[in-house]
Amino acid sequence: MRVVCTQQHTHEWHQARLGIWTASRAADGMAKLGRASKNGVKGDWAQKHWDYVGELAWERITGVPFPHHVTDAMEAGNQYEPIARIEYWQRTGIEVEETGLVLHPTLNYIASSPDGLVGNDGGIEIKILVLDNFLDLLYADKIPEKYYPQMYTNMLCCGRDWWEFVAFCPGDESQPDLAQALPDEFRLYRKRLMADPAKFAEIEEAATVTMQHVAERMETLRRMYPSKGQPKSKFNVDLERSVHALEASEDILRDFDEYVMGETA
Repeated sequence: MRVVCTQQHTHEWHQARLGIWTASRAADGMAKLGRASKNGVKGDWAQKHWDYVGELAWERITGVPFPHHVTDAMEAGNQYEPIARIEYWQRTGIEVEETGLVLHPTLNYIASSPDGLVGNDGGIEIKILVLDNFLDLLYADKIPEKYYPQMYTNMLCCGRDWWEFVAFCPGDESQPDLAQALPDEFRLYRKRLMADPAKFAEIEEAATVTMQHVAERMETLRRMYPSKGQPKSKFNVDLERSVHALEASEDILRDFDEYVMGETA
């Protein structure tokens, strides 16, 4: 694996993922219209794709991460993810290895930040779900398809044969009574997704096109708003003014001479 940095959410990690396709946004990068609309025909790139293109373009221009609103779900994920990782280890008996940013084996613009690596062949994607969504997941007993692009990108970058979807429902006092009363055996959901070379190829193609769109967006912005030249010294400014004034006076004198010669002819 091509590990760029070993710890997530550090300054190094934020800088390393600037302006590149990441697993967590793969679904946005691959978003296409499911049916014809005022925005295009079925199969055209959806607005989520173009929004993602814009974010990556600005990150490359500014060198600063694009700002995002931190939702309650994101805060819950940061709070309970370590607990879910321990719960997974206790149930499976397999330790989970944490890492930072992992680049695609050959493409430097595709990267993954795994929630955990398991053994030599697998990894896990942890989601902290509210009670209603968690109970729906238990009934459905399948991985929500919206997480497939993220999980496949993780497998692709990390060279893994499978990735496990791990959903966790906390039961502390901040949760509803039913969540607190949920038996421990129901609190963690696991489902495995196997590697698929065809899906990997789709991700690589979509990521490549996305980065082409990013380059085009940057070129358009640069044409619309060209960068300013280096500031000129006062001496150079005065010199240019003198040259321009001399050229203008010469033009005036030339025109005057031509006028006089015409009058006397």
